[in-house]
Amino acid sequence: MVVIALMMVILVGMTACLGESSSDVEVSDDPRLLSFQFEKNDSVPHLEKAVFTIDQDNGLVYNTDSLPYQTRIDSVIPKFSFASTAASLLFVEDDTIYLGNKDTIDFTRQPMRLLNFAANGVDSKEYIITVNVHQVNPDLYVWEKMCDKISTREGSSQKLFRKEGMFCWLVSNGLRNYLYTSADAKVWTEVLINGLPNDVDFRQAQLFGEKLYVVCDGMLFVSENGQAWVAQTTSDVRFINLLFPFRNALWATVKADDAKNYFACTVDGVNWVAETEMPTDFPVAEYAAVTFFSRTKTEKAMVMGGVSENGRTLNTRWCTENGKLWIDYSVEQPDFMNLTGAAVVQYGDKLLMFGGVDEENDGIGGQLFESMDEGLNWSVPDTLFNRYPEGYEPRNCPSVIVDEKHYIYLVGGKTKTRIYSDVWRTKLNEMDFVK
Repeated sequence: MVVIALMMVILVGMTACLGESSSDVEVSDDPRLLSFQFEKNDSVPHLEKAVFTIDQDNGLVYNTDSLPYQTRIDSVIPKFSFASTAASLLFVEDDTIYLGNKDTIDFTRQPMRLLNFAANGVDSKEYIITVNVHQVNPDLYVWEKMCDKISTREGSSQKLFRKEGMFCWLVSNGLRNYLYTSADAKVWTEVLINGLPNDVDFRQAQLFGEKLYVVCDGMLFVSENGQAWVAQTTSDVRFINLLFPFRNALWATVKADDAKNYFACTVDGVNWVAETEMPTDFPVAEYAAVTFFSRTKTEKAMVMGGVSENGRTLNTRWCTENGKLWIDYSVEQPDFMNLTGAAVVQYGDKLLMFGGVDEENDGIGGQLFESMDEGLNWSVPDTLFNRYPEGYEPRNCPSVIVDEKHYIYLVGGKTKTRIYSDVWRTKLNEMDFVK
């Protein structure tokens, strides 16, 4: 306060002198801050691009979009533009800084108070300056274990869904089928399923139009709640397996009366239309299927690996934009593993693959994989940021979904010697910054 009082005395004296020298000179009484930014600093990339909001009503200055993680703001040169100014000061902790032309300021000491006197030396305005910097690494995936074991009942045929705000986990052990539901992925409730064969394989079950669908012994079964199932009568085809919901239709592979295999689709879950014939090396089971949007917002679908009709483990990566015309990426890029039992999801601008085994039923290295080019090439991501968490045992046939809050849920799976029903989730820190 002593500093401000002394400054006021000096400014009043200056104003008096100005008044004596010319009665015709109009001196501005506007002390407002009009703009605030940082000067370019070669050692701190893009510092000058930070955009600050000036809230005149509440006297606040801040950047809505935080500066990147670990951006240095301990030695930067601010640029202030005022409507008019006779003198301006920064107050931080017990220090007072008189602003000149090229002041180097440590903005890690926050909040910082700015006081500007208008050109008349009388009117003044205060602002609180806050410089926001991301405090977490945006490239880091943070894992959390949600549940040690959903159930003591072991079932290797598993599939997780997110339906009407609930988690739904379908499980079959070959003798009985079960549904487990949860609101938070931590506490689960068991329900016995009826209407399905005991040997149903849930791994290619699909959610379409708020109904669940699964294929068993060439027949299609449907359920509205996951508990009660009924067979869907379709006389024209025998179902091989389901693929995915894609472009407002549910897609499947079917065997027609001519003994050939076709891609087929339905828009209502009842009436099916057989489209193009399947290639001979297209998988019929144990594959990973995913739908996603390209960087150009084109909706695409991919089927990876799996087992062909003659029992061969495949390294194919079939991609389509319409469900009828398919391209096998393994022709252009054959450097990919023979693979079954993987799960793939789109996450941001990449595809992530979890689990999987080779033709010898051995795990694929205990790492997850990512593709930045829509499934053409796959690699292990930087394990400093994206890897399985401590305590997670790599396995094949896990269930993977991404919820509306950008969490990836990884549930269950199996190895040669063990069946799992644990629940894990992870999120890329950057997803919390997405508006």
